[in-house]
Amino acid sequence: MKIIKRNGNAENFDKQKIIKVCMAAGLSEKDCTLLADNIGRWLEEHPESQVSSLVIRDKVLLELKTLDPSVASVYEWYEKTKEIPSL
Repeated sequence: MKIIKRNGNAENFDKQKIIKVCMAAGLSEKDCTLLADNIGRWLEEHPESQVSSLVIRDKVLLELKTLDPSVASVYEWYEKTKEIPSL
């Protein structure tokens, strides 16, 4: 599955990126791995051959909200800081 980044570049899906950012937000490594596996399975069932990184971000946030709302808040804050253009 190809992931289309915000800058338009395409890269292969890497569940380690999800694990890393979820752990940084405060979720346990075990739960991060389960969440990343769930996202991977979801992508395998996705009808398209490529998906926007923003779609994945939203899916991760949805999963986090059910696992741990406080971690979801930290993740959401972090993702929003990446949207602010640098001066």
